[in-house]
Amino acid sequence: MSKSQFSLGKKGKETRSPRFDLNPSKDILAQADYEFQS
Repeated sequence: MSKSQFSLGKKGKETRSPRFDLNPSKDILAQADYEFQS
């Protein structure tokens, strides 16, 4: 589970620029998960 969440967080941060306009809430969640895992 940790690996899955970490991967998800990293993916969200990588696609933060283009996805921020489309899904800002999703980006925030992804970034929060990434920071939480760090």
